[in-house]
Amino acid sequence: MNARKKMKHLYFSVAGDFMHPMITLHTIPLEPLHHDLQAKMVPFAGYMMPIHYIDGILQEHLHVRQHAGLFDVSHMGVILVKGDLSTAALESVLPTDIIEMQPFQVKYSLLLNDQGGIMDDLLIVRLDEGFLLVVNADKKHDDLSHLKD
Repeated sequence: MNARKKMKHLYFSVAGDFMHPMITLHTIPLEPLHHDLQAKMVPFAGYMMPIHYIDGILQEHLHVRQHAGLFDVSHMGVILVKGDLSTAALESVLPTDIIEMQPFQVKYSLLLNDQGGIMDDLLIVRLDEGFLLVVNADKKHDDLSHLKD
């Protein structure tokens, strides 16, 4: 059985599966802070998200370089992959060595299509049992479908 066929025998679940963005726009936990900082908020993947702040992108860049920045990932897709063959199956679609990952270690990776092209970038977290994939909000349904196929 090849690794892609093994995917059909794994357990998948996705968090952040919300209604169509035209019906309801969801908020992120840091939205009050973004409003306090006078961020321009726009709809993105079913959420109201900040795109820039009143002082401009240059000031935001300088602040992050001189101090720190914070990125709220609560709008992103979270896919749980569990099962005996999860490591081998994920290695067939990620160009990343995940076999040696320790529990709660995180790696940046890419999700590849069947031709080896890039579908999405993601974070993969090794759990005690299985893996957690943090994928882009606007790609989460496509990514999950690809993993299940």
